[in-house]
Amino acid sequence: MNLTRVVKNLLWINALVFFMLSFWGIYIAGWSNFQYIFDKITLSILNHHSPLADSFFKYFTQLAELPLILLSIGYTVYQLKKESIYWLLSFLIFGLILQAVKLGFNFPRPIIRFPEYIRQIDGLFISSWKAFPSGHTANAVFATGLLIVSYKKDRPVTSFGLWIACLFVVGIGFSRVYLGQHSTEDVVAGSAFGLWFWWMALKFEDSGTLAIHKRIMESKRNRTTS
Repeated sequence: MNLTRVVKNLLWINALVFFMLSFWGIYIAGWSNFQYIFDKITLSILNHHSPLADSFFKYFTQLAELPLILLSIGYTVYQLKKESIYWLLSFLIFGLILQAVKLGFNFPRPIIRFPEYIRQIDGLFISSWKAFPSGHTANAVFATGLLIVSYKKDRPVTSFGLWIACLFVVGIGFSRVYLGQHSTEDVVAGSAFGLWFWWMALKFEDSGTLAIHKRIMESKRNRTTS
C-alpha cells in the first residue's frame, strides 16, 4: 500500500467518522442546526457511563499526551535519521499553532456549558476553557500520521495496521467527550486540524524545501563519484 493510498484512506475514514457522528446526532435530535446535533451527541455520550469505562478512558486518553509524543519522536529519529529534523520541526510548529488557535478561540468546555452532566472522576482534572479544537485528538492524528510516515520507509503499511491506528485516534476522540473534557465539535475539529496539518507537511516534504535539499545532496554525491 503506497503512502498516497494511505492518505486517501485516512481522509476517507476521517470523513466517515464525521458523518457517522453527524447522522447519529440527526437520528437523536432530528433535523436541526449542527450545533444542536453536536450537543445532542455530547450529552448522549455523557449520559452513558460506568465505573469500568471511567477507569479505562481516564488512562487511555493519557496515551495521546507524553507517551505518544515520545514514541512518535523517538521512532521518527530512529527511522528517518537526518530527515527526521523536518518532521520534528513540523511537529513543533503544529503544536504551537494548535495552542495559539485554542487560546484564540478560548471556547468553554462541557463543565461550563453542561455542568449538570459532568461527574467527578477520581484523579481526573477537568479543564474549563480552551476547548476548541481538541488538542489530544489533533495530537493523536498528527503523531499517528508521523508514525505511519516513519514506518513506511522500510515496509508497506498494511490495512490492518491502518485500521488499528484509526481506531486508536477515534478512541482518543471519544475519550475526550466521555470524560467531559470536550464537546463533539471540538473533537471533530481537532481530528480535521491534525489531519490537515499532517497532509500539508507531507505535501511540503514531497515538493518543498526537503525535496530540493535531497536533490542538492544527490547532485553533490554525483559530482563526487564522477
